[in-house]
Amino acid sequence: MKKNLFIISGIVALSLLASCALEKDEPVETPTQPEEQEYIFTVSAEEPSEVDTKVYADKNLTVRWNQNDSLTVFVRNDTPRTTVFQGKDGDRSGTLKYSASFNQNRIDKYAAIYPYSKNNKLSYNSGDMTFKSLSAEIPTVQHYAANSFGKKANVMAAISDNNDFKFKNLGGFLSIKLYGEGVSVKSVSLEANAIEPIAGPVTITFNEGLPVATLGKEATNRVTLVCDEPVALNSGSADYKEFWFAIAPTTFSKGFTVEVTDTEGKVMRKSTKKAIEIKRNRISRMAPFEVQTETPDYIAVDLGLPSGIKWAASNVGTFVATAFGDYFAWGETETKTDYSWNTYKWGTSDNLTKYNSSDNKMTLDPDDDAATANMGEGWRTPTIAEFNELIKSCTWEDKTVNGIDGCLVTGSNGNYIFLPNARCYSGTNLIAGQENNTGMYWTNTCKTYSGWPRAAFLSMYKASRAIVSGDPVNEAPENFGHLRSLGMTVRAVMD
Repeated sequence: MKKNLFIISGIVALSLLASCALEKDEPVETPTQPEEQEYIFTVSAEEPSEVDTKVYADKNLTVRWNQNDSLTVFVRNDTPRTTVFQGKDGDRSGTLKYSASFNQNRIDKYAAIYPYSKNNKLSYNSGDMTFKSLSAEIPTVQHYAANSFGKKANVMAAISDNNDFKFKNLGGFLSIKLYGEGVSVKSVSLEANAIEPIAGPVTITFNEGLPVATLGKEATNRVTLVCDEPVALNSGSADYKEFWFAIAPTTFSKGFTVEVTDTEGKVMRKSTKKAIEIKRNRISRMAPFEVQTETPDYIAVDLGLPSGIKWAASNVGTFVATAFGDYFAWGETETKTDYSWNTYKWGTSDNLTKYNSSDNKMTLDPDDDAATANMGEGWRTPTIAEFNELIKSCTWEDKTVNGIDGCLVTGSNGNYIFLPNARCYSGTNLIAGQENNTGMYWTNTCKTYSGWPRAAFLSMYKASRAIVSGDPVNEAPENFGHLRSLGMTVRAVMD
């Protein structure tokens, strides 16, 4: 077989500490094709050439490879080819090779991405066959490694005219230092307070040989670092443990929030509102802080509303702002699999046993309020008036956060909440609404039409936000309140 020699020298600043190795990937076989050729890549790693003036890694920081580390290589075309490291664990140099058929050279560049992913892609200009960009993904779920980023967290890329690959880190690094007596960490999450994207699908272009990351619509402002084995913290601040995040270069304009979850499921959240810039190829280390976890609780957000009402940061049933949470029929407090009149607690559409025209009850009792029942005392489902205040007193922006469409609602004081377009359940089906972009949130109130009370809800669709009561065209008694059996989400308020 014909052999082609390519030299890859990896200049990877601020990568692994000397005692830690790059992640170990599973080898991926490339199918043998006719007229195959063997490609041998020589790889080497250099010490970092750049150090931040305020926060820095040890100048002796080195990169070491593991056997079976794999990369995606594009050999002058857009067909991804997998190369596998042939050296030993801990080597600083070695070879990568694979066998595959080779089409006629066409694109003007060689390109490579570390680590290998089946989703890595190359784009080029079809007119003059010049290189355009690479596609990769900065992981939204990363794995803990002592004193370094974890397996498959750090994305590197390279392009070359002459087969000499000089790998550059795509993102930067943020180190969170933790200590705490008796705490064993299960996971640590990092979330941008102003919803800046920090991970997810990314397009890579190059400027004077340096990679530039552009995150797409599916990018996320939250990255979770999972500890595959619990990490026991030490009790003293001088004996902290570091948790590294590899993220896209960004400026946290309103700071970020760290959420630490221990092995008992208890949580501690700590936020900073200070603007912090994460630069490519640099590590920023935060001052150590003590972890004292507690049973997680819902967060009340002050939006500066005239009423003083505070709104929950997440839907009932979840602590994650972008998650849909649980679904409830109006006046019920438990989730179920079938949201229809056959399972509705308060009768049928033509024979309601409560909240009807006879009892004249127009607001939910606390015992029938999903927010109160599931979130605890002080929380409740909003009234129509409170939703109208939210609409009139806040700035609403249709926005995609962490790949979820919804509305970013910002108060006069700059604080905000996110309302995902969770749609609703009819029977056993999650119905799409209009173009999958409809959000539906129960109020605790009925509106009366022609004497018949109908449960009201907030409907969000693009720039339209309005209170809807499900008023049927036919106002016969058998139709009143007909939407209250549907399963909708609840966003609670606190007085």
